[in-house]
Amino acid sequence: IGFNGGSTGSASGAIGPIVLNTIIAGAAGCITGYVWTMIADRTVFPEKVMNGLIAGLVAVTAGCHILNPGTSVIIGSIGAAGALWFNGWLERRYRIDDAVGAIGVHGFAGVLGALLLAVLAPQSSLPTGSWVSQLTVQIAGCALNFAWAFSTGLVLYNVLKRVTGIRVKPEAEERGLNEDEHSTRIGIGHVEEALGDLARGTVDLGMRLPVEGGDEAERLTRTFNALMDTMQVKEVQRAQVESDRRTAEEVERFSALADATFEALCIAVENRIVDGNAALCRLTGMDLNALRGRPLQDFMSSEDVASLEALSNEVGAPAAELTIIDAIGESIPVEVRTRNMDFRDAETRVLAIVDLRERKKAEARIRHLALHDPLTGLPNRALFNDRLTAMIDQTITEGTLSAVVLIDLDRFKDVNDLYGHGAGDQVLKATAERIQGLVRHRDTVARLGGDEFAVLQLGIEFANQAEELAIRLVETLNQPIELTGGQRVRVGTSVGVAFCPRDGIQNVGLVTRADTALYHAKNTGRNRYAIFEHGMDEHVRLRQLLELDLAEALENEQLDVHYQPRLSLATGEIVSYEALVRWSHPTRGMVSPSEFIPVAEGCGQIMQIGEFVLQQACLAAVRMTGKQSISVNASPVQFRDHTFVEAVRFALQTSGLEPSRLEIEITESVLIAEDERTLGVFRALKRLGVKIALDDFGTGYSS
Repeated sequence: IGFNGGSTGSASGAIGPIVLNTIIAGAAGCITGYVWTMIADRTVFPEKVMNGLIAGLVAVTAGCHILNPGTSVIIGSIGAAGALWFNGWLERRYRIDDAVGAIGVHGFAGVLGALLLAVLAPQSSLPTGSWVSQLTVQIAGCALNFAWAFSTGLVLYNVLKRVTGIRVKPEAEERGLNEDEHSTRIGIGHVEEALGDLARGTVDLGMRLPVEGGDEAERLTRTFNALMDTMQVKEVQRAQVESDRRTAEEVERFSALADATFEALCIAVENRIVDGNAALCRLTGMDLNALRGRPLQDFMSSEDVASLEALSNEVGAPAAELTIIDAIGESIPVEVRTRNMDFRDAETRVLAIVDLRERKKAEARIRHLALHDPLTGLPNRALFNDRLTAMIDQTITEGTLSAVVLIDLDRFKDVNDLYGHGAGDQVLKATAERIQGLVRHRDTVARLGGDEFAVLQLGIEFANQAEELAIRLVETLNQPIELTGGQRVRVGTSVGVAFCPRDGIQNVGLVTRADTALYHAKNTGRNRYAIFEHGMDEHVRLRQLLELDLAEALENEQLDVHYQPRLSLATGEIVSYEALVRWSHPTRGMVSPSEFIPVAEGCGQIMQIGEFVLQQACLAAVRMTGKQSISVNASPVQFRDHTFVEAVRFALQTSGLEPSRLEIEITESVLIAEDERTLGVFRALKRLGVKIALDDFGTGYSS
């Protein structure tokens, strides 16, 4: 670009077209060179692509100032093709090896460019004004330049040949230029001589040929030396095998006795196996012939071999538990007893080896059963407590945050009562799988017993992570579970969360506070979660006291049933009564149903209270003079209990009340449940002839 662009002699507008034509011709030559080598050679030789590029630049030089881009492409392409063809022809015809292709690129491409200029340039731009006359001038110029350059070079070559002697001497040519000028061999005679000695058996196995870098025979010399290395190693091995064979003959008489034992027996000399019994072959998974001669390190770690050394030197040493690696790379726990003895003037080690795999498997099964729930495979309470301790220690050491999440299924008892314990087991296993699918790999999921599960969240960044897990647990565990018989059950769950170290750094205290939060979640409606907060402990304590007092109230008949009349707006007459339970506490006074009914539902006493109210209401209705009906509220917990229908039937039978006069009031939550248990209760009550009413309509789901 600089050569052609500078041909103007001054900075002018003509430089731009010159540079453009030069670049275009070079690019065309490069592409032509690439296509040429792909077609002619079926591959790409980079030197031909580069020669095409240079040939295009050379060809366009003569006319770059008067050509246009189109003719520059033509000249660049023809120059490249001509140069590559000429180089090939020169090599085939005259046996001239032009290593860099300079003759075709700088000579033939230049001639083509000079001649094509006369026919491709605009006629008005030619100095002669005519294509024919300009072509004549170009041909004459090319011939004159060739004659001058070639003849001058030939004369100079001959002068230098006579003065300095360009050609080497015949004997140096025989040895080769590399060896004569650079002291580097180019022949392989010394290797052939060494191979001849090897074939005749006169060579020393310790002989090695010197390797000289850059030598033509370098690779062959290295191969010869490698062959000598291999032969020397093989000879050493052969001698060793012969020695081992003689040693094996001496111990062969022990083989029959050794094969009769249950233990694997191994005899080793200098930590190499010389013999063994069938049990050793079964243990290692290898034939005895393959075992002989192998070092003990092939089957034991260096630490275990060192332990064998110590045991062998100790009189009355106990058995040691070590590990053996069999033929397929499996680690096998074994019990080894060893003793050294002198045999054939050599210190020989005898090993008695017992396979411990079955014992280890049994121990592992026992440990697993002791620490895991057999139904779900989850860690049990014992393992949970161990990991809780470790979590607390790590949390305190690292200064991070961890969480204890307790999970309790809300309606698991209903599943057991309605579908049997087999269905309950399916629910527990499905629940365990769902919980495991929501936690991280490093978290611990445990079954603490019954329908209670727990999660240990180790190393969380924020408290919201535990709260987010609690939300997902409530949502996921509220999804239906399909049983084997095709039934779909929805149990729901309550979740309680406590944080370490915020809520405690002791096992019992931390679990207690998580359990307090769980209790709070159940008491506030179930199927939800709660995070432990200060003050919940006091609430739980008061609630527990209320539970105890409520149990005494049932025993001491502190509960009364009051009857609220319901009037017809049209006539003003009393048409029915609603039975309402009231509690008169000896010291507390009147306790509101809003306080003790949720407590009764949580602790299971609602069934006794419900049956008491039902019986009292039916007896009161029978004593009434009129035919007014009586309404009794049924708790959702009471309604789903499998004994509820029988309790209604028993109250009707013992009181003699007509079923049509009894009305059972339920809440919307019972109606929304839509499970088989609820529908079964509805149908049973309908068969009895009892009425069902929807209580507090408009305050719950219908609000």
